[in-house]
Amino acid sequence: MEKLIPLFPKINKINYDVVNHLTKNTNSNSASCLFIPKGPKLFAWFTYYNNKPICLFYNQEQEKIVSHYVCFKEELSLGTILYGTLIDNNFVCETINYYKNELIGGNFINKINIIRDILKFSIRDNDFHSISFKLPQMSNSKILLECSNLPYQVYGILQIENRPKLVILNHLFGHFHIKKDYSLEDVYNLYALNEKNELTLYTTALVNDFKTSHFLKKIFRIKKTYKNIEFSDEEEDENQNILYVSCLYIHEFKKWKPYVLKHGNADSIKTILFKEKKNIAL
Repeated sequence: MEKLIPLFPKINKINYDVVNHLTKNTNSNSASCLFIPKGPKLFAWFTYYNNKPICLFYNQEQEKIVSHYVCFKEELSLGTILYGTLIDNNFVCETINYYKNELIGGNFINKINIIRDILKFSIRDNDFHSISFKLPQMSNSKILLECSNLPYQVYGILQIENRPKLVILNHLFGHFHIKKDYSLEDVYNLYALNEKNELTLYTTALVNDFKTSHFLKKIFRIKKTYKNIEFSDEEEDENQNILYVSCLYIHEFKKWKPYVLKHGNADSIKTILFKEKKNIAL
């Protein structure tokens, strides 16, 4: 397969305009955002190999290329290239570069519509051995709430415009020290740094779905197991087991929702308050 790499067209890396906040969608009937998954970025290349139609997945940075079974119409092998993220057996399409050997440039909304037609008419889910092609989840309201509920981790929120803008999710996080309230089910306290640089209780975490509940129970179960097998003194053991989480501010609940485990320190209360004002989901 590697001998095909020199035949791959020269495609420049996507450079979205990176912004630090979401802008309001003026058309409530259309999706305003794509939720771009976190994971390996690949090209799905429909071409011919030994005179047979094939779908290759090419990691341009690592210069690695592999084939996976995909059920598709042979016409795509005239030279179709999609770009996206491979998550297990799902390829989440972010944009299209070539369609049947025609370079697709310009309007991003037009690219999304072409991908939608390809997925509807030219690629079919066949069985559990095949790779499924999908568009990212989309939303036009309650953006951060929808983002936090997705079954996959999100790298960024891409606002659908002729020239799309990318909000990297890391820029929206608030960082907290988290403690479990063992007297209540699914209650976790979030701590931030006060003016004296001391951890102080800020709020309780939003746990509104099974995914978040499972995530938090898992990290505290790991912590508990770790503490049981350690033989260090109590103070040192406690310091080693301080947990930090990165959270998204969900305006509809006016709460911070744990999203991923974090290494490092909590934010200051001043920083948290600033992010609450900035990260209101539209």
